[in-house]
Amino acid sequence: MLNIVILVVVVMGFEVKKTIQLKSNHPLHDVVERINEKGGPYIGVVMAYPTEELALLSSGFFLPSSDLPSLHLSGLLLIPANQGQKNGIATDRERRNESSMWTDIGEAREGGRGGHAGGGGAITGAQVSTIGTESVEAVPKASRANFAPLAFRRGIAVVDDRGAGSEIFSHGELNAGITVQILLDVFDIKGIVHYGIAGSANDSMSLGDVSIPKYVAFTGSWNWKEFHSEKGDLPELKFGAYNFPEKGDNLLAKIEFTSQQLYSNGRPMEEVFWLPIDPKWFSLASQLQDMKLVQCVNETYCLPGTPQVVYGLRASTADIFLDNVAYRKFLFSEFNISTVDEESSAVLMTALTSGVPCIVFRGVSDMAGAIDKLTLSSLYTLAAANAVSVAIEFIGLIGSTYQTLEDH
Repeated sequence: MLNIVILVVVVMGFEVKKTIQLKSNHPLHDVVERINEKGGPYIGVVMAYPTEELALLSSGFFLPSSDLPSLHLSGLLLIPANQGQKNGIATDRERRNESSMWTDIGEAREGGRGGHAGGGGAITGAQVSTIGTESVEAVPKASRANFAPLAFRRGIAVVDDRGAGSEIFSHGELNAGITVQILLDVFDIKGIVHYGIAGSANDSMSLGDVSIPKYVAFTGSWNWKEFHSEKGDLPELKFGAYNFPEKGDNLLAKIEFTSQQLYSNGRPMEEVFWLPIDPKWFSLASQLQDMKLVQCVNETYCLPGTPQVVYGLRASTADIFLDNVAYRKFLFSEFNISTVDEESSAVLMTALTSGVPCIVFRGVSDMAGAIDKLTLSSLYTLAAANAVSVAIEFIGLIGSTYQTLEDH
C-alpha cells in the first residue's frame, strides 16, 4: 500500500472561510480550533506516493517540530513541524545542490506511479530530519509570503504549529477524494495545490517534463455495451479494433466512456467529462513555463534533453496503472490526453464541489507503456523532484499575488 501525504501552507490575505467544526465533545475539537485560529487560511498541498513525499522532504521547505501533540483524526495521524527555511528570496533554481538532493532521495526508497515500482514502508524520524535540513541550499520563493508549512506523516508526519495533516497508506481516486474532503471540512483551506508523477501518453513530452494541465478527465468510468449496440454520443473503445494479428469482431464488444456528476454549492448537478483547473490559478501558472528543472539523476546519469514545464495540456485519471502502448495511443488520439495518473480528477472534483481553487502539476516518470531507453527507477524520483519544484514556485506566486493586493 502506498501513501497519500498532505502538506499545508498558510497564505496571508485571503478572506476567512468558516469551516465545519468538529463536535464540541470530539477529543480534538480544541486543538483543531486552535490550529484554525492561530494560522490560516491555508493552501493544501496534496501528493500521493513515497517518492513524491521524499521529494517534498528534500526541498528544505520545512523541518520536523514538536510544538503540537500528534493528532489522530479519522484514522489519520498528524504531527506538527516548523518551516525549514529562513526568510529570503531565491528564484534561481541553479542554486540548488542537485548532487546532494539525489544522494538524499534518489536511492532512499523506490516508489512508483500507481505502485508500479514498489514503495510502501515508512522512513524513520532520523531520515526525515536529515532530508529536511541538508538537501537544498536555495530558499523557495514561497518564503517571501510568510508561508507556514504543514505536512502529515503516519508516525513521523510533519506539520507546523499553524495547521495539521496526515497520511493514509493507500492510493487512488477514492482515498484522494476522502482525504481532501477531510481537509476542506475541518481546516480553513483556501486552495489545493496537487502535484505528483504521471505517465505520458504524448510522444512530444519527455521524461522529467512537468505538465500543468488545463483540464482533467476521469477515464475509468465506462458503460460496457452489448455486442451489436448502436454507437452513443460519448467516445467508445471497440475491442475488436485491437484484435491481433487482424482487426475483427470481439465478444467483449466495446466500452463507452461516461461523464461524471458534479455537485457544487448553490448550483444544480452538472454532467461533466473535462474538469477545469481554476482559471485564475491556471493563468498565474503561465509564469512557470521557463523554470529550470533537474536533468540529472546523479553526476554520471542524465536525461538526453532538458526537461520542460509544459503548459495547457489535458490529463486523465483512472484507478489503473497504464503500461500498455495501444491504450496509451488510444487515449491520445481520442481525447488528446498527455498525462495519466490515479488521483488528479478526484482531488480536482472534490475542490470544485466545495468551490475551492485547485491546480495540478505532474512530472513525467514513464511513458505509460511506450518503449523507454531510460528505465531506471530513479527517474520516478527525478520526476517527483521537478513536480514539487514547480509546485513550490507556484505557491510563491500565490503569496506574491496576495501580498501585492494587500499592499494596494
